[in-house]
Amino acid sequence: MSRFTPEEVEAAKVECLIDGHKALHLEAHLRDVHGMTVEQYQRMYPNAPVVSQLVLTIESELAPNINRRKAKSADELVVSLAGLKLPVNHLVPAEACLPLPPNYRLPRFGKLAQSIAMLIEYIACNRSTWVSGPPGTGKDAVIHAISALLRKPALMLTIDPSLDIDSWMFEKDFGPGEDGQAETFYTYGKLFKALTEGYTDANGDVHPYIILLSDFDRATKAQVEKLRLILDSIQGRVMGPNGDAVPVVSGTTIVATANSQGGGDETGRCISARPVDSSIMNRFERKVIFSPMSWKDEGEIVKSKFPALFEHDATTLDAIGYSTKALRKAIEDGELYAEFSHRDVCNWCSAAVDRLQLRPNKTSNLLSVAAQGWIQGLPDRESRLEAARIIDPFIKGGHMGGQHIEDEDELVPGF
Repeated sequence: MSRFTPEEVEAAKVECLIDGHKALHLEAHLRDVHGMTVEQYQRMYPNAPVVSQLVLTIESELAPNINRRKAKSADELVVSLAGLKLPVNHLVPAEACLPLPPNYRLPRFGKLAQSIAMLIEYIACNRSTWVSGPPGTGKDAVIHAISALLRKPALMLTIDPSLDIDSWMFEKDFGPGEDGQAETFYTYGKLFKALTEGYTDANGDVHPYIILLSDFDRATKAQVEKLRLILDSIQGRVMGPNGDAVPVVSGTTIVATANSQGGGDETGRCISARPVDSSIMNRFERKVIFSPMSWKDEGEIVKSKFPALFEHDATTLDAIGYSTKALRKAIEDGELYAEFSHRDVCNWCSAAVDRLQLRPNKTSNLLSVAAQGWIQGLPDRESRLEAARIIDPFIKGGHMGGQHIEDEDELVPGF
């Protein structure tokens, strides 16, 4: 059997394209650190190696005549999400699905992981679902991930009060007919086609869509009445332009995301959220509330997104983590009028990276200066002072000895 020097072993390791970790076999690292399978990883990074050639060489020398297990056919592909083994529609191309968000990690700890596990069950059973929660909790992102990982065709439509959403369904048009004479007719929009036609793959099989209606609670009363037509699809039909009931592709799943639970803004921080008629809310078979991510999950995502920041100073991750938990606790307790979402965490980190690149010799107060990009966006002087007071103990070198914020989030069973 071949013998290899330590240098040869180190050189033979394969690199994780998410965070740069190197190993002879990445399967355990992907599972334990990123919460994903090899199949999920290779869908994100096609053709990326997960096993070193050195390992394959040793295996062939140890057991040259071994009959390896036959690889599963594409029809047998499954992905494990929240403990559920769900089939992958391999004939549906990636371009028919929503894209997987960069550096996406399915949360595994705390309340958000529990909510996502529930949501995955609802979608697996094709249940129409209302997903609510504060900004930046990943409501739309998880639908993107489910669509991308399971190859479920999906259509995302964002509600904007200024939009005329008739074009999503159908519009009356005017033009020459077959005989050359002018006539009126209807043109059908992408939403009506998705509901009634689905996606047809290369074999001619029809796959139902996930319809993601983002920011549903921003809709005006007029828009809600038009959206009522869409929600009728939950009953297996949708009304056409002539009042006729058109069948909807079986298995079509409607998911609405919103900052409120349908009763309008409760916090005063999402004033564009409007009350939603109870007759609309009753059309959704399931409801689920998202909360901010556990730092056990969020810290890994942040570390993978901004490696240069944490290579500069490894303690920076702890400083940001303790600050994040302290800010969110103050917000939850009503002591600070603000939102501090995952987007805000990433904006803070990116501001620090920008300053690190532009002023590499002035890094003694890096996090304090970078935090101003968020703090100065708070609505009043009192909030700005309070936010600075909360994070100062953690970002000025005393984060390990300062106020301790317990992280009691446990791993959710099945992840």
